[in-house]
Amino acid sequence: MENPSNDAPLMENPPTDAPMMNHPPTTDFESPREENAPAERAETNAIHNANESSISEERKSRGRNRGRSIPSDPSQRLPLTVINESDFLEDGVAADITATILNNYNDPYPTWGQYPKPAQIGLWQKFQAKYTWGEGLDEVVEKIWHTKCSRGLRDAVCRAKKYGCEKAGINPYDPNADWSKVKSCRHKDCFIPQRVWEILVDDIWSIEKNRKNAENGKRNRNSETGGSVTKHTGGSRSFAKHRHDMRGKDGVDPSQLDFFKKTHERKNGGAFVDKKSKSVSDKYTSSLKEKHGAESYVHVQFDPKAWKDAIGKRSRSHLYGFGSLEGQRVLLRGSSSQRPTVPETQNHQNQVKEQMLAVALSNILPGMLASMSNSPNANQSGDNVVLPSPQHDSEATESEDGNDGENGDGMNMG
Repeated sequence: MENPSNDAPLMENPPTDAPMMNHPPTTDFESPREENAPAERAETNAIHNANESSISEERKSRGRNRGRSIPSDPSQRLPLTVINESDFLEDGVAADITATILNNYNDPYPTWGQYPKPAQIGLWQKFQAKYTWGEGLDEVVEKIWHTKCSRGLRDAVCRAKKYGCEKAGINPYDPNADWSKVKSCRHKDCFIPQRVWEILVDDIWSIEKNRKNAENGKRNRNSETGGSVTKHTGGSRSFAKHRHDMRGKDGVDPSQLDFFKKTHERKNGGAFVDKKSKSVSDKYTSSLKEKHGAESYVHVQFDPKAWKDAIGKRSRSHLYGFGSLEGQRVLLRGSSSQRPTVPETQNHQNQVKEQMLAVALSNILPGMLASMSNSPNANQSGDNVVLPSPQHDSEATESEDGNDGENGDGMNMG
């Protein structure tokens, strides 16, 4: 299994919303802690309290999402619908992916990238045993899965660490913080075993290099150009699902301007959620009007250059207003378009091709036939007639995404 990365080649135009196909059954990966293990799990932990001496407490229910169980019959696996390379239409999949990781978390790996390949393969096999998807979508599904694994683990570890630091009364960004206090402040239902928790405290969270990295990350997140921290009104539901919900009956996605307003304006009054979103919307709208006209700009699906100019400085992880699953180079390399930048279904692709072919035939064929009939050397069979091949604009850009840095589905705190 190849771990997708930003540099890894992706499928050029993987089919989406394809009919569900049943994949061959996969062998379940045996691991020390199964996601469908008994809810009651006894474990003795040393719990320290500021006013009490060390005591032992029996851990009972883990208090977390146990995850979706693996069906005994492979035909009962849940079919998944892929939305534009970025998410699954079905709710709860991200939460299940995260639950599977947390229920098998037995070693001090703070990020998904540090997970050993055998462990990643084992978790991927579990996912395959629970779900099925359309033929030809393996690569894009695995890419989405890796991204959700990364986000889910990152968020869960951050929440657990934050709880421990707050309970211990330390500032994790303080170079003089007493991290030894955090060892006894693990939440009783935390997914991280006490043994692993202490290793994370001693060898990862408390060391100077990681402390500085965490501080720099916080500073970068809080220093958005033109306003405050990036916000949106989409909630936990991913941008891909919101865009899918807004899609018209003809399968055409909403324009980027309409979608951005939908996900960044407050429901009561229509005011933008923050200064940055208002600034981007105003600049983008002004640019569209200037470039396409005051009446025609509303029909523009997406203008990459105008959007790039409106957002200014870009994050390395994702394009503002879209999300981390979309490649910036792909999104920004095209020209403005007044049609869907990526047809959503194979049927829609075929319809576009048929329409383009019909236009080409109606415009070119009559003249060619008339010319041939008047030519004494014309080939009566018509074998020499060459028609243009209808193709989609080579500069068409993608217009779909997951979330603005969000997980997509809610998860229980570790």
